Amino acid sequence: MVQITEFAKSGGLLEKAGEAVKAFEDFPWKDQKPDVPDVPEPNLPDVDEPDIPDAPDTPKPDLPDIDTPDALDIPKPDLPDIDKPDEKQNDEDDNKKDDDDKEDDDKKDDDD
Repeated sequence: MVQITEFAKSGGLLEKAGEAVKAFEDFPWKDQKPDVPDVPEPNLPDVDEPDIPDAPDTPKPDLPDIDTPDALDIPKPDLPDIDKPDEKQNDEDDNKKDDDDKEDDDKKDDDD
């Protein structure tokens, strides 16, 4: 890695880069033409006229009338009540806590 002091010192890379840029100041950049032949523009289809059918020609889905009571009768899914914790899960958690407490008590007894 080049340190900034080495890069910017007299005779360093920064000075050499500046000299290289100056050497090309008089180069006729605009007179240079690429060796690539001109490519004709492709004939693209007209974008203004998309091939989309008109709305009256498209079939409409058979939906119930929104004013009928059946249209608003949506059954509620049978989901568990998340406000009440699952009793089985709580029992398992309590048993695990009891086992952990017993292990802690056993360790205390061993230390005495």
